[in-house]
Amino acid sequence: MLSFLKRKKHKEWLGISFEEDGVAVAHLYLKEDTIPCLKFCGFFPSTIEKEQRAWLANILGESAAAKQAACSLVLPPKSYHLLCVEPPSVEASEVSEALRWQLKDMLPFPAEEAVIDYFELCEHPPPGKPPSIYAVAAQKSVIQSFVDFANQQKLNLVVIDIRECILGALLANLGLEVLSRAVLMFKEASGLLAIFCEGGLYLARELPFGSSAFASPSDNTLWENLALEIQRSLDYYDSHFGQKPVTEVLVMPMINDAPHLEEELTTRLGVGVRHLDLHQVFETDLEFSREEEAKSLFAIAATFRMMLDHETEN
Repeated sequence: MLSFLKRKKHKEWLGISFEEDGVAVAHLYLKEDTIPCLKFCGFFPSTIEKEQRAWLANILGESAAAKQAACSLVLPPKSYHLLCVEPPSVEASEVSEALRWQLKDMLPFPAEEAVIDYFELCEHPPPGKPPSIYAVAAQKSVIQSFVDFANQQKLNLVVIDIRECILGALLANLGLEVLSRAVLMFKEASGLLAIFCEGGLYLARELPFGSSAFASPSDNTLWENLALEIQRSLDYYDSHFGQKPVTEVLVMPMINDAPHLEEELTTRLGVGVRHLDLHQVFETDLEFSREEEAKSLFAIAATFRMMLDHETEN
């Protein structure tokens, strides 16, 4: 999203993800210059900003390498707005400013207080349908607070990112980015569905289902409703973006066990559904629980997005 890239070679990356129920941090490095290795990941369960930042200051203060690593801050989900819109008919250098006024009636704060960024879809829309772009809007004061935090901690901030985009980096590292794939991520009380193709995000939407409901569903209604929500998104993707149909649904690590999720969704959707094991993505000597892995997901994904962007630049 918002890039502060310093054009220098990095071999270590730090991801910090601010969540609704806490803050997560992950530190990735390249072993033997080629193998991604997770040096550290952790989650601090507090919704109080002062406590979150104190914990981060303590963790980061113990590691000089973390301070030197390229750093990505992942915004909390309610601090920005992601909107799929038609691109304004202006020069490339004027798109962000044109979007500010195009979005002014869609934002809950004045347009002049917004920081606007955007990314294009590598799409081939069906005949008669216009192309689309994703616009990201956040209040300047929110972005500035994260920049100030990075400066206070002397972090090597290179990007402020959003969670919908960074999940695609995990697919790319597994060589899964070419075909259309859907990604499911569940918190305890809510979920996120994102569809990627050729490394780009095409669709992202919140789901009114959380992992706590999957442990012991009372009947088939839960699975039917979840499958219906996903199928609607798959149908929309097929009809609006002119890409190959989704071939697989990948489920990211969850806090709670969901033993029947793959089977129930595969039966109802007619496409393969499987859990993604993050240990296929990186090496590590760390021992961490499924809960720690799930709650650190976006921090880990942020490090991979930086690493892949770095490889592209070089």
